[in-house]
Amino acid sequence: MTEGIDRSAYMGAFKEEVEEHLQALTMGLISLESHPDDSGSIGEVFRRVHTVKGAARMMGFGQVAELAHAMEDVLDDLRSGRMRASPPLLDAMLTAVDMLRRDLIKISPEGSGERQDLQTVIRWLSDFRASKEEVAQPTFRQEPIPQLLEESRPKVAARETVRVDVNRIDTVLNLAGELMVVDAARKQWVDELDQMAELLDSIRVRVEGVGLKSVIDETHQLSAACARSSKRYHRLIAQQTELVRELHYQVSTLRMLPIRSVFSAVPRAARDLAREEQKEVDVLLEGEDTEMDREVLERVRDPILHLVRNAVAHGIETPAVRLAMGKPRAGLLKVAAFSRGQRAVIEVEDDGAGIDLAAVREAMGRSGLLPADRSEIVEEDECLDILFRPGFTTSTVASSASGRGVGLDVVMAEVEALKGHVWLEHRAGLGTKVTMELPITLAFTHVLLVEVGPSTYGIPCASTQGIAEIPASSVRTLQSRESAELGGRTVPLVWTHSLLGTSAMPEMGGSRLPALLLGSADRPIAFVVDRVVGDENVIVKPLGPFLRRVPIVSGGIILGDGQVALLLSAGALVDSARSVVGATQPAGGKRSAKLARKGKRVLVVDDAAITRELERSILEAAGYEVETAVDGQDALEKLKSKEYDLVVADVEMPRLDGFGLATAIRADPSLEKLPMVIVSSRESDEDRRRGMQVGVQAYVGKGSFDQMSLLDTIESLIG
Repeated sequence: MTEGIDRSAYMGAFKEEVEEHLQALTMGLISLESHPDDSGSIGEVFRRVHTVKGAARMMGFGQVAELAHAMEDVLDDLRSGRMRASPPLLDAMLTAVDMLRRDLIKISPEGSGERQDLQTVIRWLSDFRASKEEVAQPTFRQEPIPQLLEESRPKVAARETVRVDVNRIDTVLNLAGELMVVDAARKQWVDELDQMAELLDSIRVRVEGVGLKSVIDETHQLSAACARSSKRYHRLIAQQTELVRELHYQVSTLRMLPIRSVFSAVPRAARDLAREEQKEVDVLLEGEDTEMDREVLERVRDPILHLVRNAVAHGIETPAVRLAMGKPRAGLLKVAAFSRGQRAVIEVEDDGAGIDLAAVREAMGRSGLLPADRSEIVEEDECLDILFRPGFTTSTVASSASGRGVGLDVVMAEVEALKGHVWLEHRAGLGTKVTMELPITLAFTHVLLVEVGPSTYGIPCASTQGIAEIPASSVRTLQSRESAELGGRTVPLVWTHSLLGTSAMPEMGGSRLPALLLGSADRPIAFVVDRVVGDENVIVKPLGPFLRRVPIVSGGIILGDGQVALLLSAGALVDSARSVVGATQPAGGKRSAKLARKGKRVLVVDDAAITRELERSILEAAGYEVETAVDGQDALEKLKSKEYDLVVADVEMPRLDGFGLATAIRADPSLEKLPMVIVSSRESDEDRRRGMQVGVQAYVGKGSFDQMSLLDTIESLIG
């Protein structure tokens, strides 16, 4: 009996377990489509359905159990040979799986979904058993939910638990135990220090009233004790550092899951779309045991399925076309994953027609992205890049699978948000491969630190193709685009200072230019920097709405020395470099504007270190000299010791807020004419009126922050 059991406590585990069985059911049924007489697959599917039925009954979900029982009857007929696994029957079985999934999403201890639709599926399966022939698909009140296929599907809440292998837990516990041992040893070392302190006191007393020889002897004892203690302490520190590093790694692996859970959706998605497009597709999955952080897995699901849909809709040909070209009747879709250091690589490859470059050029002209007189001279690389542009499609007719301009841009946006990068390769008539390279975990990010102008920036190591020193003599300019010879090939060259708007430029007099190689491995772009500082493991802090309109910046990082730096998006840098003609050194007019601002000093006041650094970076890039203060009180002290041309301040700050700072400035005869700009997330009309009342010249909201608007405002005040 279940009346006395609180079933709600088991709901999470029940749904998670049944979802795993439903994924396996989907894979097994699709396998039967190719091998309808495989008794092993039939037996495995039967066992899965039986388990779902038993679990549903234990939880008191009778309608789910009833549908599972009807599926079990069909599978029993297949197992005994009374029926054969025909495509129409498998359609009905897959629909039943979708119906079970729909009810799992909606289920609660009080009820279980739409009974009428469940009964419709049960009758459909019974009709197959009775007629042993094809039965027309019925109409449902609410369509079932194909697994991870429909973009409009209800969003299932993220799991708050994760299954962890016992061996991993044991490893973490052992590491924690070793740290406790080291901690005990450190306490013993502190005791030794106390003893040495007592000995020092003894020496002091003897110096005051005892002979010198005794003092010298005890000094030698103290020196030897200090040497032993120092050596032991350094050994303990080294041991603890290694243990902490290993513990951090092991804890991060607790969130790791195999990519199998994502890959399990691929065969069904490919099968259903292929039938809709009247195509045939064989799916090959490789590297299903590749592990990634759970959050990365959850966010990479949709990009993978977008790529699968694109491959079936745009790449793989119809059977008739394939046979005419001498290809197998069914197209091959390969989805593979593997690890490369601290990165995971996911490849989606098909053996279809490849990219129709002529169609891409035509679509570029049709959408206004390309003048008509250039339609025949666009290079292949540019055609491939444009496929990732939002809203771009080569289809002239919209369908459920294509023509809506949604696809590769979604993939790129998600991959870049994960600090990864994506690229496309194709061979005309032979197929297309899209590769995504992502960090395995988001627990920390391995970044490469570089200096550009007066600031230090970070770039995710996973997004770089390496670093290089480019001979200055190899830099060439052709049609306003600079390039350089590197490793026997010509690569585009970009001055990172130009993209970031930094006034200081590297001297061309040097024999070599340090550069980062970003972009894809086969088409890298060299970004010149002032200096490559080194690399660090850091935790990335989000910057919120303040940076929505600054796509090049993807986060903030705090370095080992406490310095705050901005993390740059490699993908956004590459996009910016390709959109700017040459991205060469700044033109004279732009440089002269910066020179005109040189000497204008701005004080940035904000208690958030990342915001201070961002505003400093924007203003220094525009040519202003910038100093910072941590709050209004700190700003007043700086204003008394130095002269400034303008103050940029937040409102919410400790000790003295922005309004209080403005009031104090206007009350001081020596500062009353100093311009002040507020940059704050407090954007109500009341806050803006108060700002004007206390003498603020301009009020910029962080929620709608635009760096050009800020610069225009400041330029209108001080030039």
